[in-house]
Amino acid sequence: MPRHPALTRCIDRCHPAIAAALAALALAGCGGGPPPGWTGPFLLTASAGTATDLRMAWAGGKRALMVWETEEAGIRRVQALWFSAIGPEGPTTLDTPSPGVPRTPDVAVDAQGRAVVVWLQAQGGADRVWARRFDPATGWAPAEVLDAGAVGTDHPPRVAVHRNGSALIAWLRDSPAGRPVMSRAFLPGQGWGPERQLDTSPGATLSPAVALDGQGRGVVVWPQSNTEFSGPMPLWSRDLDLATGAGTTLRVEPIGLNATLPQLVTLDDGSVLTAWRTAEPVFTPNELLATSRFDPTGGWSLPLVPSGSSNVTAVSAISLAAGRAGASVVMWSEARGGRHRLALNRLVGAQVQNFTPLVVADEPDTVRLVPQVTLDASGRAIWIWQQGPASASALWASDQVAGAAPATPVRLDQGPSAGASSAGLALGPGGEALAAWTQNSASGTRVWAAWRHP
Repeated sequence: MPRHPALTRCIDRCHPAIAAALAALALAGCGGGPPPGWTGPFLLTASAGTATDLRMAWAGGKRALMVWETEEAGIRRVQALWFSAIGPEGPTTLDTPSPGVPRTPDVAVDAQGRAVVVWLQAQGGADRVWARRFDPATGWAPAEVLDAGAVGTDHPPRVAVHRNGSALIAWLRDSPAGRPVMSRAFLPGQGWGPERQLDTSPGATLSPAVALDGQGRGVVVWPQSNTEFSGPMPLWSRDLDLATGAGTTLRVEPIGLNATLPQLVTLDDGSVLTAWRTAEPVFTPNELLATSRFDPTGGWSLPLVPSGSSNVTAVSAISLAAGRAGASVVMWSEARGGRHRLALNRLVGAQVQNFTPLVVADEPDTVRLVPQVTLDASGRAIWIWQQGPASASALWASDQVAGAAPATPVRLDQGPSAGASSAGLALGPGGEALAAWTQNSASGTRVWAAWRHP
């Protein structure tokens, strides 16, 4: 097989670990490659600065886009890097040179490789929401300010894209009257539409999650109380037409309990699934993980509890992924009986498959567990997780076919003591997976990656 010049240069000159991984990627693209499993780790950035807040999304084919925040010599930037079979492309600096400090990026990419990256950056004395779009035919468009509020925001924006090229951004705006949930939509051929406020109550809000359903309609969820900074905060939602803003505001959580950490994913039937942390209604202050499915014709389904019975004192670090035939998987960290556990459950549509979740890690309560999960077309769940104290966290990986025992965990990070954090996981259409994370070293906090061949 002829080698792409960039791949040839990397294989001839790069560190052996990254050269081997890139060669495996190229062979995978031609139907060959190594046995299933993880390859790496390999270093993607050589900067002496500090990389944090990494986010990642698959871009169709064998290509992923990762973004992160970096600081070097007192200057903070938002950077992006494409990873594909010909090697890493970048990093590219996305923010604009200004006195404002860019931070907390998010990214979404459709199957055609069209991407939207959003972040916060100060302008005119307030933090604004910025965005930058990528089109495979034209490259990166200029950065744009999307938040026109007089006060600005210090809450990270979130973005989702649709296969038709549209996009939706949601964020919280700071204002004297509270924190309204704001949004802007991008439509191909029309550009960014006007700002729209999604919530209809003066109550306190927490950061939203955003998705686009199979028809390209927006779905945004957020916790909100009935009065400003008091009372319970159930989960609310708004579905909306991106062109007109028309839609309905609904309450997802019907009991009136506190809802936090909402996540959204679009299922392959076009409906949207959400998962969130909620208070246990009887054994408070225990917590549960709840899920509900939104269908435009029927609204939200009755919330179900993939975390099983009570006696969970804390739920955190929720990760949600969709597969084929309406299947999805949810993973979370929980505290129970003086232990920290990593648990997983499967759903089909709105139905939880198992009353008792699968526990895939069980550690002392001093150990932190932070997962990311994906679900391939065959139903195999693939996940990574950070384990250990923040200063010396290790990154592990495993997978599971439905009904079988999880595979033996594999450690991905450089080790033995450098802390891995800000881990991201992206899944390709052929079951391949890319993990990326930031890791401390004597010369800085850099971006590393590992590749899983299916």
